[in-house]
Amino acid sequence: KKKLIVGLPTITRVRNMTQEQFFAITRLGAKHIDRVDEYVWRNVPKSPMNIMHESMVRDVGLSFLRYFTDYEISITYNRKIFSIRPDLFVLMKHYYTNQKYIFLIEIERKKSPDRVIREKLCNYEKVLTNINFKESELNAPVKVLYVFATIDYNPFLRPQEYHMHKLKLQRQEKLVFNLARRSNVNPNRYLFLPFYNFHRIHHSIWYMPNGKQKSVLL
Repeated sequence: KKKLIVGLPTITRVRNMTQEQFFAITRLGAKHIDRVDEYVWRNVPKSPMNIMHESMVRDVGLSFLRYFTDYEISITYNRKIFSIRPDLFVLMKHYYTNQKYIFLIEIERKKSPDRVIREKLCNYEKVLTNINFKESELNAPVKVLYVFATIDYNPFLRPQEYHMHKLKLQRQEKLVFNLARRSNVNPNRYLFLPFYNFHRIHHSIWYMPNGKQKSVLL
């Protein structure tokens, strides 16, 4: 009502306003949060068909802001590094120690984890094995994070509903564990997480390629 955000036009009809309508911040909204200097209006029509993936991307991005409060966090969407374009490019800098981290985050919603290996992991390995990190402005430890859900998983489920879907969540966990074990990538660079744990990204629950779990900050 205050016109701080407005609904964006959609390519097809919106069936569910609470789940499928995209909104964008207005100049008045940017002024309200003191970000006018960065403001750019992008009135681009959006497709409700992408809403589940877009929602997952925002959930993960917001979790970084919410749970890593000791860090100054910058999030960029669709930052391109040669032929890879992660869904989220996250730069974190500790307020007191100045320790930096860079996370290239892929949010994957696929029928099978096999497609992640074929379509994404191989290309990431090829690029990151051969680039000059400094010349690519990657001046901090770089980790690649894969957050996965199957295409039949409902990403609109909230944690308070999880107790009603235990078998579904166990299946997601098993698939991501197997994805990590089969990834055959640099064990020090890649971590994997089932999407339903988006609210626990600050815990030591990320799968390494060897199947062990650790924190993203170690």
